[in-house]
Amino acid sequence: MKKVAFLLMISMFIILLSQNYTYASENIENSEQISRLSTNSKDSQWKISKPAGKALQGYANQTSIEAGEKLVFYIHNKKPFHIEFYRMGYNEGSGSEFMQKTSRYSGILRNKQPALGATEAKWLPTVNFTVPRSWSSGVYLAKLVDTDNRQSYIPFVVKQSKPKAQLGILIAANTYQAYNNWGGKSLYGYNSTYSQAGYQASFKRPYNTGNGSGDFFAYEYNFIRWIERQNYSITYFTDKDVHDGILRKSQINAIIIPGHAEYWTMGMRKAIEEKMKNKVGLAVLNANVGYWQVRYDTKDPTKMYGYKYYDDPLALTNPSLTTTKFRNSPVNYPEQMLFGIQYAGIPEKKYNDLTITNNHWLLKGTTLKKGDRIRNIIGGEVDAYDGTIPGVEILGESFVGLYGKSTKSHVTWYKHPNGGKVFAVGTFYWNWYLDAYGKKEHNAYPNLNVQTITKNAINELIKK
Repeated sequence: MKKVAFLLMISMFIILLSQNYTYASENIENSEQISRLSTNSKDSQWKISKPAGKALQGYANQTSIEAGEKLVFYIHNKKPFHIEFYRMGYNEGSGSEFMQKTSRYSGILRNKQPALGATEAKWLPTVNFTVPRSWSSGVYLAKLVDTDNRQSYIPFVVKQSKPKAQLGILIAANTYQAYNNWGGKSLYGYNSTYSQAGYQASFKRPYNTGNGSGDFFAYEYNFIRWIERQNYSITYFTDKDVHDGILRKSQINAIIIPGHAEYWTMGMRKAIEEKMKNKVGLAVLNANVGYWQVRYDTKDPTKMYGYKYYDDPLALTNPSLTTTKFRNSPVNYPEQMLFGIQYAGIPEKKYNDLTITNNHWLLKGTTLKKGDRIRNIIGGEVDAYDGTIPGVEILGESFVGLYGKSTKSHVTWYKHPNGGKVFAVGTFYWNWYLDAYGKKEHNAYPNLNVQTITKNAINELIKK
């Protein structure tokens, strides 16, 4: 009898265990097989506690998707895993909103690691996931967790087909990929194989940084944590969405660029300029934005070209699309024509003070006046006003050393001749003084004056 009871217990255990694993005869797990679990979100649940490295990585077939549409995940896994979904924001200090959790997927090793120097993973699809229609626009992280508790992220944006909000937040996926060296090649030599930069970046590969999240936590997350605590309606989209014309279908009052959006297509540039003709405002809360031109492959838009150090095959036949700096020949389209200021360089000193030089209306509600300083907020990379663009008002300046010379960087307000208005801060660090999450090593802190200036700017930008 004891033996029979023991065998019954073993049988029940095997049945229960099999219910927790999803084995499919095909390589794709249908979204209908995904279980919606209503577990409670903990403050730290979304965070990576045990980085998976290359043992568990993945990417999605799109950087953005509408609610109700299907997203395909390509995942390299050595052990069984599940996926947890989080919408990133403030959420009463937790930093995200837990959305749902999948069943466990098979530990069969489906995908191979790339050959050295690859720019595309060429993995087989692993999971089909239909984004619930109830999910609002935002930045989401799919957190992969295997049975050894190793973890990594896959980021994606949920967008609206016809965005309608006061603020449209641009997520800089192009720049994520330009710096991404998964497989061995980025658009930079310093992190590419044999120190030779690539000229193509593929979106069909995981991000090597941020535990798979790319550069999201560097700048954009701090702004999102702060802005979602304010009383604005918000929608989100990516570089590719702007290139593809999402702004033409939108009803927004201002475009916000919180990240290091260094790499733009000409389609992006034209779309933003066109939208500003309708008195849509623009806030550039970073530095070195819209600096390099890139372009997508016309047949496969998941491929992005940037012939920074090579001869561009379009230079002679279509010079305006040459992937060089926007300000350089043959493009000759300086970014300051849009922003009022433009990239100046990397300061020799890591942290620099901003000195208020104008008793500007942007200071209303702050404790600041002309001559006061905001400590350490200028750095990383900086932008400057060269005095040639009319309509630019300087709020503050910073004395910085650039390549052996002493010069100034600026924070500005610009009344663009096409009717739009632009607030540009010209530093990597601005958003860290709105919300300082994860920036302890930089001694950043929430600064009420910086928050007030930013709100004053946004409130003016959204006025029609």
